[in-house]
Amino acid sequence: RKASDPVIGRIAPTLILFDAFAGDWSDLLHALRVSSTASKSTLHNLKRSNLSCISIIILHICNVASKICILDDDAAFLQSVSSQLKGVYEVVVAESAEGFRTQFAPQIFDLVVLDMRLEREREGLDVLREIQKADPFQPVVVATAYADTETYLEALQGGALLYVDKTRFSPASLALLFDAVIQQGRLRRDQAATMRALERSDPLDLI
Repeated sequence: RKASDPVIGRIAPTLILFDAFAGDWSDLLHALRVSSTASKSTLHNLKRSNLSCISIIILHICNVASKICILDDDAAFLQSVSSQLKGVYEVVVAESAEGFRTQFAPQIFDLVVLDMRLEREREGLDVLREIQKADPFQPVVVATAYADTETYLEALQGGALLYVDKTRFSPASLALLFDAVIQQGRLRRDQAATMRALERSDPLDLI
């Protein structure tokens, strides 16, 4: 059963049991409808029930939407992209650099989308540098209606994972691009955490 099932999708986070062989999903879904969270007692009772479980796999599904912050002073762009993303992501918008600064903190957002031109021509790139200084692993997309090679290079060298001409992509296409960047950002954080753990560990523990 897909995690997009409307019953399962409402449970966040929860423990979901399923019989890997018998596939008694009707009993499971009934139990989940009765209780929005699978408590320890619920799990215990299911385990002792007549599910004829040969093997029970316990999955911890953290169905928590990724959080995206969009900084753009174009109200029409904010509206179109936000409407495309909402329901899939938690979307926070800011219409000025100052407004963004009041909301941003390291590791709060899975993705930050920056307009390059705000009150000043390259103000978005200044905000990008601030973000990277506060959190070098923060995934950032620079979206602009004034794309050129110079700012493209400056954005990528400044730490942006993607630079897009927002006039050339539909909101639906941007949503796909944003999802790919979110996954890339998570991978980078995981790799960095692994490297830090290895640096702290005793080499003899790895033998």
